[in-house]
Amino acid sequence: MNPFTPNVLAVAVREFMQRVKTKWFILGTIGMPVIMVGVAFLIVLAMRDVEDSEKGKTIGVVDTDGIVANLLVEELNDGSVAASRVRDMEPLPVPTITERFLSAPFDYLLVLPSGVAASEGVAPSLNRQEPAQNGETDAAEDQVSATLLGKDRVPSATRRSVRNALQRALLQTRLQAAGVEAVDARELLRRPRLNTVNVTETGDSRSQTIQTAASMGIVYVMFMLLVAYGQMVLMSTIEDKQSNIVEILASSLRPWELMLGKILGCGAMALAQLGIWALMLAAVAAYALARGGWASVPSPGPAFGGGRDLITGDTAELTGIDLISRSISWDSVVLALLFFLLGYLLYTSVFAAVGATVSDLQDAQQAVTPIVFVSMISLIAGPLLMESPNNRWAVMLSMVPPFNAVVMPSRLFATEVPFWQWALSLVLLAAAVAAAVWMAGRIYRVGILMRGQRASLPEIVRWVRHG
Repeated sequence: MNPFTPNVLAVAVREFMQRVKTKWFILGTIGMPVIMVGVAFLIVLAMRDVEDSEKGKTIGVVDTDGIVANLLVEELNDGSVAASRVRDMEPLPVPTITERFLSAPFDYLLVLPSGVAASEGVAPSLNRQEPAQNGETDAAEDQVSATLLGKDRVPSATRRSVRNALQRALLQTRLQAAGVEAVDARELLRRPRLNTVNVTETGDSRSQTIQTAASMGIVYVMFMLLVAYGQMVLMSTIEDKQSNIVEILASSLRPWELMLGKILGCGAMALAQLGIWALMLAAVAAYALARGGWASVPSPGPAFGGGRDLITGDTAELTGIDLISRSISWDSVVLALLFFLLGYLLYTSVFAAVGATVSDLQDAQQAVTPIVFVSMISLIAGPLLMESPNNRWAVMLSMVPPFNAVVMPSRLFATEVPFWQWALSLVLLAAAVAAAVWMAGRIYRVGILMRGQRASLPEIVRWVRHG
């Protein structure tokens, strides 16, 4: 049977032209990247607004022992909040301090219980929910918890700033008690930059940061695209059934030709849309390279817990990393595209079969929900498995259809996948596509002309057996 008959191509061209000429295609193709960039920009603005709103906030320090307060106030005043010591509350129990805080002229109040300077460990424990009892210790870490009181929700950036200031003040206090003077705690506690580089068996060096980002991104992108384009075929099938045009089409061509033409037409539209997005991304990348190159890829900033470079040009030069050609293997890109095409055929065949068994959108949503939930296993488990992309669960999911359409490309970007694994996964996915197209064709043949009540599962099984 030749799948590319003139009838199939005619339906595919009709489906393609019908969709690309609509305003929704233009808005979706151009608007989606704009919306994504806009959302990212708004998130950055929101995080900066949170940081700006914290400037000028006041924090009081209550030190029960009176040992750390002065150094801690100095450290906090170097940040974005104005700190001062609250001596009149130091002799009071924690419940009384909590009550008085509500009428105090402070936005936050940091309570240091007795023994906090003598507790073990350099990193302090900061309790922001319930006040710690005076002298209470953490049995797990033998560490006294300080308590940060807030009249409203305390932003993560503020909690991090207070914890870091407390850590530096405690370090200086303990060093001074040991006879060490004039110590810069910031320099002692400065974290070294760590760039993780994966060296493959062929000697290539690849940035794990970029590999992980690509691996995580491809899971979400491929899943959303497969489900979105699958539902597009589903909607097209239902629209034809509701408009009665399917009866006219069925009189001049075979049902499987109509189904395959719809799949290929929507697939061509998907490739055109992806191609436009790829060109837009390439244009943005070229502009970024022309402006600053790959010398430094900054992290989102302090509000996101960043403030450090993900990878620098000096490190890339020392380790032999070519960020453009090595961090992302172009072989993996080609294989990922192949997995996407096969995954598209698999998903759209299933969605087309579902569309043939129902007559309205409400029944379609109910019928397609279990399929989407099963497919979400790859979306949920994929990022977790990419922490160890060669463990047995990751390997198993990357082999089994329909999960391998998403998980295997993610593994290809995360690690060096043996040839036999991706080749076997490709064969199994192709076999699943052939089986799905065959079953969908038999269901489509009977269900496309049915109206009224949604077909039951026994009826669908009978269609597959005798269709």
